Amino acid sequence: LLFVSCSESEKHWGKKLRPEPKKAERENQEILTALETRRQVTNIAPELNKEGPKSLYQSTRKLNSAREVGNSLEKIASRTALVSRQLPSSPLRHTNELLSIQNKSNIHWGLRIVFDNDIFNNTDYYYTNGVAIELIAPLSSRSPVNKILLGVRDADVSINGFSLRQNMYTPTNPDVTKILTGDRPFSAFMTLGMFRETTHFARRLQIKSAIEVGVLGPASLGGTIQSGLHTEEPVGWQNQIQNSFVINYFLWVEKGLLQTRFFELNATGKVFAGMLFDKAGAGFSLRAGRFLPVFRGPHRLAAETNKNIPLRFWFFARGNASFVLYDATLQGGLFSKNDPYTIPAGDMNRLVIQASAGFAVYSGNLGIEVENIFLTPEFEGGRSFGWGRIKLIAVF
Repeated sequence: LLFVSCSESEKHWGKKLRPEPKKAERENQEILTALETRRQVTNIAPELNKEGPKSLYQSTRKLNSAREVGNSLEKIASRTALVSRQLPSSPLRHTNELLSIQNKSNIHWGLRIVFDNDIFNNTDYYYTNGVAIELIAPLSSRSPVNKILLGVRDADVSINGFSLRQNMYTPTNPDVTKILTGDRPFSAFMTLGMFRETTHFARRLQIKSAIEVGVLGPASLGGTIQSGLHTEEPVGWQNQIQNSFVINYFLWVEKGLLQTRFFELNATGKVFAGMLFDKAGAGFSLRAGRFLPVFRGPHRLAAETNKNIPLRFWFFARGNASFVLYDATLQGGLFSKNDPYTIPAGDMNRLVIQASAGFAVYSGNLGIEVENIFLTPEFEGGRSFGWGRIKLIAVF
């Protein structure tokens, strides 16, 4: 009886210790499938780790996908959220606009014309007329001169070009032959130059630099041109500052401080150094409207491949305080010794404030900016004055 009882007990426990054939086969199949899947993922893992073409928005955090195969969806989702939180936020919100400038070398030719005149303020003295023509030319980046033009390191957009500039200055009454002591002297200059403008989007930083070479005095043709523009010839140009060679370096820096969809506030700084102007200043620039960020505006036109840019318009204001060390249009050139009249260094106002306001409209590859500028007196006994500016931009 005891033998029979033990045999029956063995049968009973044996059934529990040995899995059923169908269940065991199913479990083995699942194990084989899991092993095969892991083997395949392991083979493709090296491919996942290879560096492909860099994306415009790219995380420095790397994740081996093969290690995540065995994790639940909830765990993978939590890690994805962690990576998203660790990615640096970009100040550029219009991704579709940024994607159009992936190729830094895709810079078009362009033309910018700036026309200044005091007729917009119903005056005819001091800084009375100025014209600047700037040609954006990609080939100019190969010039040796470009090596001494400062710019942003690793810039997203860099444009280069050539410039031609002429400025003219007169006293309050240009129609008299005698010298007006205590007033501004007649002067004019003309320069040829090269410029470089670089922009870094993520840092919201823009640097412009230029070097200009030319002449101050009658050889700049200032008196000749103004006489041709006036019905009554200004006869006082015979007393203008005499010929002198000039070379000047210009540097402008703009850094973004605050940016929303319809408003922008930036800090600015500028330096002039050379034989024409020696001065430095700091200030601000703000804009409000429907616009591309200032670090995208004119540069966007220069680098844009899609010419169907929507209409952009904005109002802007600028302010700048400058410390003036030297101004050849007031004090005479370094090499001009026989000037009929100049402003003594002791009569110069060292602190000069400039403010302006205007509006801009950009559509397609064309743009226009209209601005009115105000300047405090530059020398003792001088007047505050203003002038208007029209800027035309075209890219082709």
